[in-house]
Amino acid sequence: LIHSKFQIQWLLDNYETADGTSLPRCALYDHYKKHCHEHKLDAVNAASFGKLIRSVFNGLRTRRLGTRGNSKYHYYGIRIKADSPLMQNHIPERYSPHEASEVLYCVKQLQFEHIEDKSLGQTRLSQQQLFSLCTLPQIQHWVISLDLAFYQTLVDVLVPDVLMSNMSPFLTQSCRNFAKNAEHYLKKAMQGAPEIIQKKKIQAVKYMAQGLRRYTSLNHLAQAARAVLQKPDQVMAMYNDYIRVDMQQVQEQAGWVSGCDSLMVHHIHNAFKENLQKMAPMEEWAEWLESIVDQILAKYHDKPVQIISEIGKQFLLNWSCYTSMLIRDLTLRSAGSFGSFHLIRLLTDEYMVYLVESRIAKAVNRAMITVISQVNLLMTQQYIISSRQSEHTYDQKVCLNFLYS
Repeated sequence: LIHSKFQIQWLLDNYETADGTSLPRCALYDHYKKHCHEHKLDAVNAASFGKLIRSVFNGLRTRRLGTRGNSKYHYYGIRIKADSPLMQNHIPERYSPHEASEVLYCVKQLQFEHIEDKSLGQTRLSQQQLFSLCTLPQIQHWVISLDLAFYQTLVDVLVPDVLMSNMSPFLTQSCRNFAKNAEHYLKKAMQGAPEIIQKKKIQAVKYMAQGLRRYTSLNHLAQAARAVLQKPDQVMAMYNDYIRVDMQQVQEQAGWVSGCDSLMVHHIHNAFKENLQKMAPMEEWAEWLESIVDQILAKYHDKPVQIISEIGKQFLLNWSCYTSMLIRDLTLRSAGSFGSFHLIRLLTDEYMVYLVESRIAKAVNRAMITVISQVNLLMTQQYIISSRQSEHTYDQKVCLNFLYS
């Protein structure tokens, strides 16, 4: 009983309920096991811990977040308290924990106006030491790697699920304002730094800004589409209009252009129709779209990124071709549900791009916010982080000698 009370107090001291937030289920259990180890307590198993945390935080839900193949079960509606020692666990280990945690705290509290004071580029080194180090290519790579990892963390904190239903207009606008001002904050902090590191760090923060703008826009589409899918009369109207579409003509024209497997197109057509008929919720639509991307890319998982990227881009072009033909048919028939279909089409097109990006990011082990730009620059070798493995390490003694010479 005493042990149980101790666990409950630890949960209350370190976590709190909050709408629109989530934490990986495995991360909470890891925190708990570490806590037990530090205090010489016997940890209960994961199932028992799950029951305990649900008894402490009533109404806690479990959801699978992330893309298929790279998803984890999360406790939804809970977060780490801002003053908890566990907060630093969200920061990449090699990043300066003090400065990074201050920025992350501001982001979690949506206090973006204070980030300029904290700076996105602080360091404990003197300016001369820092600028000297930043002339070394290996150090540049290391710094940008940390920046990208941290920026990806910020994006994941602000938009943990691009399809989440409770992202408020205030949060959306706050994210967009932050994306707009982040580059200015960094430029101010980097005044006087070597030009090459300035360019690379500015490019890294641009990736974050682009990611925030895109993901908030995708979420806006998702919320609008969710509103449609939650209205049975609108979904039934879509179903009645969809079954009148001349799929043979669509397949003949789009198939000639894309060369897609007609059998797979037939399966997708039937699945779409079934989702409308059973009035599937947004979560089921999302899982269905993920399964399509997984099926397309599954046999290329061990191929070079160039091949995965080309297959992914060709799939997106083919998808767009078919959805365009469907919209054309609905337009010519003056379908009453045309507006709803247009909205669903915008969402599925954008979400498919997001899913393909996530698969490429996983394949090359890069931050997802960099995928589109990095892949486009592959042939010109203009990565802000080189893809050559030999540049992923550096001689610490050489760096220290250079610093103090």
